[in-house]
Amino acid sequence: MVRLWSMTGINRLVQAEGQQLLRMKGVLNLHDESRRLYFHSVNMLLDTTFGKAWQRDEARENHLVNDRTPSRCRPDA
Repeated sequence: MVRLWSMTGINRLVQAEGQQLLRMKGVLNLHDESRRLYFHSVNMLLDTTFGKAWQRDEARENHLVNDRTPSRCRPDA
């Protein structure tokens, strides 16, 4: 099952976790959108750009990579 994202959901994530995230980037499959969304954020700053359309037979997968602040990465934090 592919989870569909919305811009509201992305904004909520950045607002809620922005102080703990050093950097986040990815490609998302947005609900009701034929194009992929590329995004990049640093702390509370978010930039997005629409890319090419998903192909009909292409898997519409979300890819998200993030770096948390070092204190949040420690197992005992």
